Amino acid sequence: MSALSLTAKGEEEWQALRYHIEWSKGFVLVFLFVPDESIQTLLRERLERICLMRTAPLEKVSPRDPATLIEDVLEPIRQPSSVLTEAHSPLWIDLASGRGDEWGRARDNLLSRVNEHREWLRRLERPVVWVLPSGYRPRLREIAPDLWAIRGYSLDLGEQGLTAAENEAVAPMDPPEPERAMDLGSTHSAANSVDEALLKEWARIEHTPSKEPGVFYAGWRAADVALRLGRLELARDISADVLARARNLVSEDQDATNWLSTALHQVGDVAQAMGRLEEAEEAHRESLELRRGLRERLGDTPQVLRDLSVSLTLLADVLGARGKIDDALKNYDEARRLRQRLALALPHIVEHEFVVKALDKLIEDLRHTPPQQP
Repeated sequence: MSALSLTAKGEEEWQALRYHIEWSKGFVLVFLFVPDESIQTLLRERLERICLMRTAPLEKVSPRDPATLIEDVLEPIRQPSSVLTEAHSPLWIDLASGRGDEWGRARDNLLSRVNEHREWLRRLERPVVWVLPSGYRPRLREIAPDLWAIRGYSLDLGEQGLTAAENEAVAPMDPPEPERAMDLGSTHSAANSVDEALLKEWARIEHTPSKEPGVFYAGWRAADVALRLGRLELARDISADVLARARNLVSEDQDATNWLSTALHQVGDVAQAMGRLEEAEEAHRESLELRRGLRERLGDTPQVLRDLSVSLTLLADVLGARGKIDDALKNYDEARRLRQRLALALPHIVEHEFVVKALDKLIEDLRHTPPQQP
């Protein structure tokens, strides 16, 4: 049988997949159903190139024996690498390669167990991609309904029109050059298709009362799309909806403070784009106070310090826009010191060094900016 490649429609779905992973703000659950090993290899290698450009290497788990499948998969989930967690590296779990009844039973048992302990996945704060055989979707929904409910994206590449034999498929839309790997769409129509899909996904679930992670991620992605497309009123409505859900969630579970802080950031970003700088400052100040509270409660972990530096930077951006130069410089400087500390402690994570240099430039530019009236 000839190896399969993606059709034009399949390429659009690939753009949607990478969009979900690249735009995730931590944990997002993805299910891929593949008919052919060549398709899985194609998608995995494309994602690997993107991850390398982000200095967040893809972690791959490919069990070779059904007898040890559960142990092989659960080990990186329950005992994740701190380096990969810090980098938000996607976790790619291949459950599609094994064939036969023994593999099928092992696969079912694993997914049923993870369904009962889905908090294991949420704690990863990383994209998790489960690769399963084409046509397995009904079985997955039966044995792991809770996992299915919190999915961020799913796709069965065995569906008609998504793949074809290599000599029939179109040239891939994904650019082969590494320096273009972060481009979110190779054609305008593909980007529009992905944007529309994300907005439709939010429209589908916005009236549900759910406070599951998938709802938050769907809202954040849809608001980001609306903001980028200049649909500011829509972005404001979506971000306000997600913020209300986050406040309700925190009232029930104080461990959800991080969700509320992130929701406030987006509200602030939208307000700033609309020119409502006072509202933006209020949102970012509240988010910053939440981050400081998390630091007091959790200590100076790398993730806490990184998140705190982000909050400081976002608030400084608004303060600078309002002409509050001294306050902006103070926040930029604190963010820089936190990033410098992380860069020294974690030299293998190059993100921190890059951010230090970016903050140096922001500070230098702001020092030469005359103060304005708010």
